[in-house]
Amino acid sequence: MKSLIIALIILISCGTVCFGQDTNNVLTNTQTESGNAKHNWFKREKYIASHAQPTWLRIIKFPIFLLVGFILYRKKGWRAVLYMVLFLLVFGFVFHFFLRYMTDGWTKEWWFVKKITTPYD
Repeated sequence: MKSLIIALIILISCGTVCFGQDTNNVLTNTQTESGNAKHNWFKREKYIASHAQPTWLRIIKFPIFLLVGFILYRKKGWRAVLYMVLFLLVFGFVFHFFLRYMTDGWTKEWWFVKKITTPYD
């Protein structure tokens, strides 16, 4: 159980880098325009997920998460670390989709969020 939680924490801390990498282009010329629009939407979301935050913030953020997780483990045990990871995952998804809703899919500015332009627009 402990090694599973450690692997989960490492996977989450490295997940953004892996998620942002572009895969081979699998579109063919025979696909319809709606198929291309759906594929471009997913590519656009991947691009935003991997390029919206500055690199320095990513470099600082994940070691802080790991440090807080280690401190929680030393003081409260694995259950507290698991709750922290679950809370961060749920909060991250909710916050992402809230900002996406408020900016109409990252196409308008809202409060501190700037309009994001991608190569897939």
